[in-house]
Amino acid sequence: LSLNLKKSDSIKNKIYRWDGIIKELSTSNEELYIYFMVTLPKKKQLQELVKLKLKSTNYDHIRSKLVFQEEAETFTKKIKEELQLN
Repeated sequence: LSLNLKKSDSIKNKIYRWDGIIKELSTSNEELYIYFMVTLPKKKQLQELVKLKLKSTNYDHIRSKLVFQEEAETFTKKIKEELQLN
């Protein structure tokens, strides 16, 4: 998710849209783990909103993790290795 948008309202709308998607997914009984690859907005206040809404979920069977732009390469290598082991 690229959240490095110019308008604060656009960033908030995108965050709340994804928060709604997570809530909808929570209606399923399946265990889910969501990885968000994120480019954060430049404003610190909005960075905290992103982390609060996308990282913390209040559902027993849904967990999420934020993977930031600077972590992307390491993260993808780890996932590739895990897939090759299975």
